[in-house]
Amino acid sequence: MAHPKFYLAACCIIKDEEPFMEEWFTYHQLIGVEHFFVYDNFSTPPLEENSFVQKLAAAGLLTLTPIAGRAMQLPAYAHCLQNYGTQCQWLAFIDLDEFICPLLHEDMRLLLVEYEDFSCLALSWKCFGSSGFLSRPPGLVLRNYQERFERLHPVHLHIKSVVQPARTANVHTAHAFFPHRREKAVNEHFRPLPFGGSLMPVSWDKACINHYMLKSQQDAERRIQRGRADVLSDKATVDYADFYRLVQEKQEKDEAVLRFLPALEERLYSDAALRPEPPLGAPGPAMPPEDSELKVYTRLAGLCMHDRRFSEAELLLCRAGLRYAHLAELWVVRASLARRQGQRERAGRFLKKAFSLNELPQCYEELLDLLLQSDRQDEAKAVLAFLLYASTVRTSSADLNHKLELAKKILRYKDL
Repeated sequence: MAHPKFYLAACCIIKDEEPFMEEWFTYHQLIGVEHFFVYDNFSTPPLEENSFVQKLAAAGLLTLTPIAGRAMQLPAYAHCLQNYGTQCQWLAFIDLDEFICPLLHEDMRLLLVEYEDFSCLALSWKCFGSSGFLSRPPGLVLRNYQERFERLHPVHLHIKSVVQPARTANVHTAHAFFPHRREKAVNEHFRPLPFGGSLMPVSWDKACINHYMLKSQQDAERRIQRGRADVLSDKATVDYADFYRLVQEKQEKDEAVLRFLPALEERLYSDAALRPEPPLGAPGPAMPPEDSELKVYTRLAGLCMHDRRFSEAELLLCRAGLRYAHLAELWVVRASLARRQGQRERAGRFLKKAFSLNELPQCYEELLDLLLQSDRQDEAKAVLAFLLYASTVRTSSADLNHKLELAKKILRYKDL
């Protein structure tokens, strides 16, 4: 059975976006995107001749596919989902003027672990204006354009999708995807997305999509002349009348993404983006045999938890999950990590998953800890009684060490 290579990848279609590519790719690698599936729609010159794209591809960070014709965004998305979806736990479908912006974490993967029961995390647009620029200013998009439209502006109502390909049936629009039967897409607050819908009330609490829809007047006019990528239409997404109307509307300062700028600039100027970290799920040559690999991941995660390095533990368990999501042991450790961070509801979901796979003694031990932390004393006593009974059952010599550890754990709660 093939396992995904990447916990988070991104798909995009590009046509003549060379001035913005290095910033876009480097930023998204910085926030946790491990691979890029790029479709070149007649760029001039072709992307295969671009030195930065060549370096990313040589480093194993980018897969390039030429795609010819007008309105090829949806065919590109469908091709990516069908041909590369099995390589990804999560796959984001975004454009070069869209930047995924995690608002609670430095790494987007740390947010996505909360939504693994759903086909899609739908992220709201946060649309930015021109900041008064007539011609393209030097420097980074994220630094130059810091003014967005007011929160209640209808331009923000669109969402973009980060999907789990294994739970996703097909592409619907550039914004929304059809989930498999009995699966559902949700926004950051777990509110279901209407089937096939692409509009939702604005929600910018955990993450959003910074959409630099206008940039300078020069860039907007160039984009209008280029036309749309998703449908056959002579009308651009934003036409001249829209642009001149929008630039006159009230805008507000928004600096949420600026916290990433120091690390982004350091990577850009040091070429760090071209020195990839090993992708999650791709162990290095020193990794032990597969049957002990999960133990290595969980042991390392346990050490990180002991030192309260919860983000590092979470990413290690993301890596382990690409290969071992079918094993209860992994879900017990994930439950323990969630409990230690005070995320009791999430810990309960992970434990439920563990029990559904295999009723291991560790499942009951973690359940006891969770019930005690939740001050559910009566239920904890019932679990403890079961553990006491289980510890007296005759076992083989191979289970002796586990029985001793279980006895120590029971003694810690003898006053219940």
